[in-house]
Amino acid sequence: MDCQKLRFFQSIRGALCLSKLKLKPSKAPFVIALSIGSFFAFIFVSQIYGEIESSKRVKVIYTKNSLEVLSERVVLYRKDTSKYPKSLNDLTLNYLKKIPTDGWQKEYVYIANNDFVQIVSYGADGVIGGESYDSDLVVKITKN
Repeated sequence: MDCQKLRFFQSIRGALCLSKLKLKPSKAPFVIALSIGSFFAFIFVSQIYGEIESSKRVKVIYTKNSLEVLSERVVLYRKDTSKYPKSLNDLTLNYLKKIPTDGWQKEYVYIANNDFVQIVSYGADGVIGGESYDSDLVVKITKN
């Protein structure tokens, strides 16, 4: 065992030494249990926070992948029909079984004008704009 690990264990042993704590023997187990419980609570909370962050990242990745698939289907629709779909529902006939929702279970917004087509997810908050996980995810297809 290297010196740092040994010092760490010695410090823990020293911290748990009842004579240094100067507690009555009846309170010592409570303090030790509280210390150990606090340590595990910290570990648990940090794990939960990490899983929440990971879940948010997965939703963003899922949404980006779905946007890519939708944009490919829009381009395929254009190649086959010589026009862009009026809505995403036009893709359900031959190009998709159903229109997916974004990572937050919200519908994509389809915007078509004379110059381009956009497919938009408004992010975690479902509102235009935002930062981090609330930011909009957009794929833009320029019409030729």
